[in-house]
Amino acid sequence: MPVLTKINSNVIADDAITGDMLGASAYLANTASQNISGTYSENRLYTSDAYTLSGNATVNSNLTLSTVKSSGDVVLTAGGAYTITGTGVLSGGSVVAKANTDLTGMTGTIGSGVTLESATFPAGHIVGVHHSGLNNANVNNAGDVVNSKTVNFNRVLSNSNFIVTVMCNRYRGSSSGRLRIGYTRGVGSLSTSYLGQADNTGEEDGSNWHNVSITYKDETTGSAGDSMYFGTFFSNTSATCSTRGAAIMVMEIVVA
Repeated sequence: MPVLTKINSNVIADDAITGDMLGASAYLANTASQNISGTYSENRLYTSDAYTLSGNATVNSNLTLSTVKSSGDVVLTAGGAYTITGTGVLSGGSVVAKANTDLTGMTGTIGSGVTLESATFPAGHIVGVHHSGLNNANVNNAGDVVNSKTVNFNRVLSNSNFIVTVMCNRYRGSSSGRLRIGYTRGVGSLSTSYLGQADNTGEEDGSNWHNVSITYKDETTGSAGDSMYFGTFFSNTSATCSTRGAAIMVMEIVVA
């Protein structure tokens, strides 16, 4: 039975051969090597593990040297002092996408559904900033003023630290009494327990309001996705101490 070694396109009608005629097990295989030489006037795609320029080549069409491997470069090795000329385009590459493990140079927006727990950030990188806004209500009585301003957010990383800044305007009308400035921290709900210095110093008598703030580093660990609650905590030890303009800001930072 004769075997066809080459079928010219001019003897086959358009659409006469379809994919289902090739059989369920048909596939395209890489050759071990492919020589490139002569004149190429028709668009052509090769798939091979290696390419050799075995003679002078004239490319007057789109000639693509490809591989079915997803890694490695397509290399055309000269087998002698040969030249490539012509008016066409010679290109090469894999017919499948290479796994992209490097995002360098990429731009775009990370969707809200992306989990960053396994991502690597440099130490000190800020992964979240949360501010409560101001509370201008005056507090003129002795005792504790808890959670007048709060923030709530989901923790990004399990082993991050929090930089907590508590701020307010303070007034003390006499020489007695002090104002302690701290914060509360809870997971899943607000806490009422004081965290911070035992006693803030630098009290000043007078009829003017003074802006004061204190910043803490909170090293508590947890789990990514934890619902974190932080709140202000002011403790006046005298009825002559007053606060207003309270606010809290919490930054989540990466640790080494």
